[in-house]
Amino acid sequence: MARKPTMNFAQSVSAQRPDEAWSSLTGLPEDRLMATLGSNLRDVYQAVTDAVQPSDLMRLAAMIDDRRGQTKR
Repeated sequence: MARKPTMNFAQSVSAQRPDEAWSSLTGLPEDRLMATLGSNLRDVYQAVTDAVQPSDLMRLAAMIDDRRGQTKR
């Protein structure tokens, strides 16, 4: 008896949420993924107090916040 091919995780999630393009590959909704990324960047660079903060990473964190529709905490 032939086995029916199974979907891998990414295909399964993509089939469940076809409207969430790249974020569907992670299995998380895009807003949750962006919140996690922004929070992680903020947590990592919050400890940098005396030195100049890396401007590229701070711009990235701000861009993520803007995309989520939030302002600075």
